[in-house]
Amino acid sequence: MSDSIRLHPKLGVNPHLTYCPRCGGEGRDIVLIGARDYIDRCCECDMHLIGGGRCPKHPGRRTERVRKIEEHEKLPGSMCEACEADQARQEAEVVAGGVYFRCGVEIQSCPSCCGAPTKAEP
Repeated sequence: MSDSIRLHPKLGVNPHLTYCPRCGGEGRDIVLIGARDYIDRCCECDMHLIGGGRCPKHPGRRTERVRKIEEHEKLPGSMCEACEADQARQEAEVVAGGVYFRCGVEIQSCPSCCGAPTKAEP
């Protein structure tokens, strides 16, 4: 069955909390990894794959084992609500004909960190 999960011998479904991949804040998902408690790397593009599997960009290429996932390690999940709202605001700005600018400082403090404009004026 492709929709089943192989249980970890000690931890069962092996649940892990997540974090937002964009800001690093608390995630809102719980990932059940079961016995697939390792991270592999695609040899072609260096993408890290939780629990192995095939790289979505290079499905026929080889992967190599990087490390074992720690028992209470948080894993990347979906974006938090604040980052989703920020991304929607950015996309709306671009659709309206503007250009969204983001400096290299953390996202939560970016609009006020350096006074950089968030919209290019025509």
